[in-house]
Amino acid sequence: MMQDMENKVLNASSEVCQILAEDPKLHEGYIAVTFTRRLQIMKELAEKCQIPTMKDIISIPARKLKGVMKRIYSFFN
Repeated sequence: MMQDMENKVLNASSEVCQILAEDPKLHEGYIAVTFTRRLQIMKELAEKCQIPTMKDIISIPARKLKGVMKRIYSFFN
């Protein structure tokens, strides 16, 4: 069971790496945005998928999301 889960995770991460590598908009790199709880996953993704380069990671605490979304909304409206 555990081996099956590990294989699924490895396959999924390989698929993500392939999607990132094939996207021409990301050719020069990208900035990832994630919730704080998922920060470790993004760091591992940056290590595994080195093409294209993850230039930076922006981590947003979930408890602050409501305030962040209000500021973004008011900025564009």
